[in-house]
Amino acid sequence: MASGSMGAGAVRHIVMLKLGDKANVGKVAASLGKLGDGIPGVKWNSFSLNTDLGLAEGNYDVALTIEFPDKENYLAYAKHPEHVAAVQSNSSMVVSRAAIQFSLAPKL
Repeated sequence: MASGSMGAGAVRHIVMLKLGDKANVGKVAASLGKLGDGIPGVKWNSFSLNTDLGLAEGNYDVALTIEFPDKENYLAYAKHPEHVAAVQSNSSMVVSRAAIQFSLAPKL
């Protein structure tokens, strides 16, 4: 779901997941990928889901990057029932999670 431009209030959200069993990468990626179809009431500028290529030991298995037009849309996403359900359905397969949210400078 794309909307708006990357203004001064834009926020990038990155989350990386390490799974206990690599056999679950496809299942987790498919579950999170459904969020990319859009969440009612939440707008974002870009949504990118990637899985690790396996080129280095110890890497995380799944990475999700979403750029929101503002903090309010990130906060709406974080508490939205569809996001919460995805987190809960995958939590038993995740052994480690790393995440960051940061402001994006406006493009000149």
